[in-house]
Amino acid sequence: MTSLATCQLPDGAELGYCLYGDKRSGLPVVLLNGILMNYKSWGAQASAISKQNPVLSYDLRGQLHSTWEAGGRTLESHAEDLCHLLRGLGIERCHLAGTSFGGEVGLAFTHRYPAMAASLTVIASVSYSDALLKRQVGLWQALAGQPELLFEAVATTAYSPSYLYAQPHFLAQRKQAFAQLPPLFFQAFESLCEQFCAFHFPDTALSGIACPALIVSAGADLLKPSRYSRHIARQIPGALYWEVPGAGHAVVAEQPQTITQLICAFVERGELPSENLVF
Repeated sequence: MTSLATCQLPDGAELGYCLYGDKRSGLPVVLLNGILMNYKSWGAQASAISKQNPVLSYDLRGQLHSTWEAGGRTLESHAEDLCHLLRGLGIERCHLAGTSFGGEVGLAFTHRYPAMAASLTVIASVSYSDALLKRQVGLWQALAGQPELLFEAVATTAYSPSYLYAQPHFLAQRKQAFAQLPPLFFQAFESLCEQFCAFHFPDTALSGIACPALIVSAGADLLKPSRYSRHIARQIPGALYWEVPGAGHAVVAEQPQTITQLICAFVERGELPSENLVF
């Protein structure tokens, strides 16, 4: 199944999700979105990974294909939503792979539901935010009512200089599509930004993660520089670390094959790829 379906949560909210492959063929890989992504953003990875493992991608509460309501949510509450989604689909255990906001949700989920996490891949994410990062995300919030300016503010920190130079037409199309998103999307985005800025995952929680973990950073990430990923990797016992050279924060979009290779090798063998990666 590769079409969008919905799952109703206990409080009546609905999450839009998509299953790739046969969930009976092995433990599924759950792909967790960055803050401005939707489940389609993982298309390249989902199709490739599903040849090895079933894949579940979905929109977090407040993202494009899921419902949202104002107030009372935290980043950690997305872990509870995911638990309800998995149980609703009859999935008792899974591999988790998340980028940025999704990687942080993965940390929270693994901490809260350790028995459900077979492995964790955290891409371009943080366990805390310094003053600069909070100000950058605060700027995004301030521009949420001006989609075109918001896109420019996001693009300057999300993409590497080489990608900005090489992909002007793609980025122009993305900007145009971004401006057509419904107003509710941007209201929910403001809430997600608030949730991110309030998130702090202490080192004691990182050191308590017991499942195999792969921490991936992007070498040219201006938003969440690799020092954040290295810190996470140092704190999680036995964690593997990989830096994708030259990639910006949107490494999932800039280097989809590399991310696919990393996830597949880690899920299948619990190690990094031995072959040369595509950069």
